[in-house]
Amino acid sequence: MTIWRFRGCQPKIGKNVFIAPSADVIGDVTIEDDCYIGFGCRLRGDFGSIHIGKGTTIQENVVIHTKPEETVEIGENVTIGHGSVLHGCSIGNFALIGIRSIISDFATVGEWAVIGEGSLVRRKQIVSARSIAVGSPVRIIGTIDDRKTVKMEMEETKKHYRDLLECLNSNDCLEKI
Repeated sequence: MTIWRFRGCQPKIGKNVFIAPSADVIGDVTIEDDCYIGFGCRLRGDFGSIHIGKGTTIQENVVIHTKPEETVEIGENVTIGHGSVLHGCSIGNFALIGIRSIISDFATVGEWAVIGEGSLVRRKQIVSARSIAVGSPVRIIGTIDDRKTVKMEMEETKKHYRDLLECLNSNDCLEKI
């Protein structure tokens, strides 16, 4: 893991956080407790700031950045899928961002919302709470209330990453060879 101070601003990292050795955390970044930051992630708080809420999972190769003097706000217990790009956006608590999705400047994803794999949430687009949105650009196809299995899968994924976080922080499961 590489932690970088940028123009005197140093990342703030909470307790019980795993940051993979190949991840970069740069500048004005706050990572609250119990978060997982996967291999190859780039969290660039060089122009603006990034705030990551408690219990959030940021999977491998995610890039998070923003415009000058703006903030990326990621709520608590969010899951950001592998290879996604978040730029200048806001993500509500318990949301799930699917693998290789793009969330653009000033976009908002509400609490418990699901963004399907490979989707594009365009600039200033709003995905309301509990919505399921897919496509490029996204369109709403339902709610998690209509699809109980989606919510159960989201909760199961979050549990897997909580278990992984516990293992990684215990130094019992990852060994560089």
